[in-house]
Amino acid sequence: MKSLPIAMQNSRNPFTAEILAIAVFVLCVLCSFSSKAQNDLSLRQATDYLTKNKSALGFTSTDIADIYVKDSYTDAHNGVSHVYVQQRYNGIEIKDAIFGLHLQKGGEVLFVGNTFQKKLDTRLSKGAASISPLEAVQTAAKSLDL
Repeated sequence: MKSLPIAMQNSRNPFTAEILAIAVFVLCVLCSFSSKAQNDLSLRQATDYLTKNKSALGFTSTDIADIYVKDSYTDAHNGVSHVYVQQRYNGIEIKDAIFGLHLQKGGEVLFVGNTFQKKLDTRLSKGAASISPLEAVQTAAKSLDL
């Protein structure tokens, strides 16, 4: 039977818990940097693709101005990277407006999935709300028979 390291043999060693806590903290910090770097790279790849292909895809600058990475990962078995970008307008997510960019190991585009909305600036109101918050709540309550 193999012997355990000294730190693990003596459960009363006060340094064992501290060393373990420090190791877990360092690991978490390193993983968060790696995740942020991956999201930054993914966003840059998606933004570059959307900017270069904006006209071909029928987008305006406004359509792709406010986006963020909803999810990204690389498949271990084939090396394909998947980037899913969410479309927003004035900071508000547009329901089901996702752009999927799928890249081969070398960075070549393998497939693009797109449910972004087009010409947002001509379709959405930029003005102030037409009713007050109180009127909105009253209208909602009335339509729900509350």
